[in-house]
Amino acid sequence: MIAHRPSCTILAAALFGLTVAGCGQAVYEQRLENTKRYYAHLGQLNENLSSEWKGTEITLRPPVGFALIPAPQKSDPAADAAQPPAARDAPEQTVLDERQPNYVNLDLPGLVSAWKWEPGNLEGADKSKQTSYLYVLSNQEMGTNPELRDKALKFHDRTLSDLASTLEAKLPRDDKSNINFVSEQYPPNRASFVAQVTYDSITLETDVSNDRAKRSFACYLFTQGDVQVTVLFVYSDVAEHQDLLLKRIPLCLETLTVAGDKIGVPATTINSSKGAKGGGF
Repeated sequence: MIAHRPSCTILAAALFGLTVAGCGQAVYEQRLENTKRYYAHLGQLNENLSSEWKGTEITLRPPVGFALIPAPQKSDPAADAAQPPAARDAPEQTVLDERQPNYVNLDLPGLVSAWKWEPGNLEGADKSKQTSYLYVLSNQEMGTNPELRDKALKFHDRTLSDLASTLEAKLPRDDKSNINFVSEQYPPNRASFVAQVTYDSITLETDVSNDRAKRSFACYLFTQGDVQVTVLFVYSDVAEHQDLLLKRIPLCLETLTVAGDKIGVPATTINSSKGAKGGGF
């Protein structure tokens, strides 16, 4: 009698090998596809965003077109001490912060950095109406002052309330007087190689400004523990670059990183709110 069991065993082993090979091929093809998607997305970011701006505890890639507005220079204690007594005793001069809005009567709280996108072929009022702005606000510095801690923990609500009051705009609220935000994630479609950044967003539209231009104030509020960061875009309805800006805003928003989740405690490392996971490798 001829035993056929070894042949069956060999056949089963061959089929198993083909199955494993097929699974390996599928995994390889998926990784290859992820790699292609990753580099395509990276190319899209590089085409539409400037190089990374690094603050003390925040990083962001502004849209192409925006130029950084210089912060006012801080006084040098060593240089001040070297001044003659008469100069040291002179009244301290107020330093104008050019980053603050000059088109509306408002001082933005917790201002960390600011950029503007100006049209290159206009002057005067027409140029002002077509200029767009990007601001990054945070409660981190405010939180280092124990007397301002409670105010810092309500940074988002207070900032929006002050903004709405200045702009004579009405904030949408629920029956408990809480502000009705729209929860948004960037990138909108979750990819294996990009972690989403979540914001509460609200846009206020107003023509209350020095040049009477109708402007949108698009506020994107990011919260990480006690840390609250606002990314604010301001643009007019006549800006010639509006379409480009609206295309680039979502890409910019996905690049935000914030260090730490406590206020009043120096952050030593960047706790990324987004990032590549390397799903394509």
